Amino acid sequence: MSLGRITSPHQNLAGDTDRERSLPCSPDQYLISVEMVPELVCVVENGRVIHVNSAGVRALGARSADDFKGRFMRDLLAPEYQELAADGFELLLAEAMPTPLKMVRLDSGYSDINLLVRRYSDSTNGPVVVIGHDITELKRSAIAVVERERRILAIMENVSDGIVVIDDKGQIESFNHAAELMFDYAARDVIGQNVKLLMEDTDQERHDDYLRNYVRKTSETENVMMLRNRDFVGRRRNGSTFPMSLAVREMRSIVKHKFIASISDITERKQREAVLRQSETRLKEIVDNAPLQIALSNGRGQFSLVNKQFAEAHDADPDSLQGSSVRDLYSSEAANAHAAADYTVLESGKVHKLEQRVPDAEDGRY
Repeated sequence: MSLGRITSPHQNLAGDTDRERSLPCSPDQYLISVEMVPELVCVVENGRVIHVNSAGVRALGARSADDFKGRFMRDLLAPEYQELAADGFELLLAEAMPTPLKMVRLDSGYSDINLLVRRYSDSTNGPVVVIGHDITELKRSAIAVVERERRILAIMENVSDGIVVIDDKGQIESFNHAAELMFDYAARDVIGQNVKLLMEDTDQERHDDYLRNYVRKTSETENVMMLRNRDFVGRRRNGSTFPMSLAVREMRSIVKHKFIASISDITERKQREAVLRQSETRLKEIVDNAPLQIALSNGRGQFSLVNKQFAEAHDADPDSLQGSSVRDLYSSEAANAHAAADYTVLESGKVHKLEQRVPDAEDGRY
């Protein structure tokens, strides 16, 4: 770009060399100044562009400042903003803060620009300087963040687990639909409330201290909270409680700690476990009251269940025999016979009868 005299559009655009006029400062000073500015700078007179600096050339997708010769400034604005230039930028001149708008890129498309317009001199009829900050990438990044958050929210709303996001004070920031069904609260009723209202009393008492101590201890470290599948008790709106499995992951940001909790209602699992425990209890009662010695062993020959008669025959407590095997009770010959019988049963799936003499529990004699 030449650092020669900057003239009005009467010479540059109309070829009128007799009406050359300089801008209010020397051309060299002006060009050096605006080329040092990292923002878009356009000088406009009588609606036409006199000069665009290098940053402006890049922001508007041009090859050089010559690409703007003969162009009206309004034509560099997106159609919905062109009226702002129709009256000589009077509206923008009155604005104290930059105005966000779109400018036409010469290589296609638009650039998002924060535009500030000021008069070049005290003259009300003189040129105006258009200064713009290109926010295209910033806006694109902001849109990407919004889209990512929208996708995350969509996922949160469609998962079967309750998802609750809290801040470092324990206040609820997000509450998905599954959580609404689980706790019988609408999201609008709990957002801003402390997450303790979803807990039973014993957990409420510990929650604030735990969270406060965690945030304090990790403020200068890189430790990140990860709590995996812990069983807790949740409290519904009506005060009733239910068993839940809780996983917590910290989402650390520059501003503050945030925590995302994934919650599963495990009522059915607990009910199945209770039924299984009852079945095991009944089985143990039946086995213990049987008039025979009974011992259940796994594939490695270790006892998983023995009844009282079997334990008494070996002068032991039933619990003390858990995990032991026939090799701990019998001679090698008898133990080998038992192991062979076990193998036969496992292979054939049929009952196998074994008769052998074992030592008496009192004197060790056969």
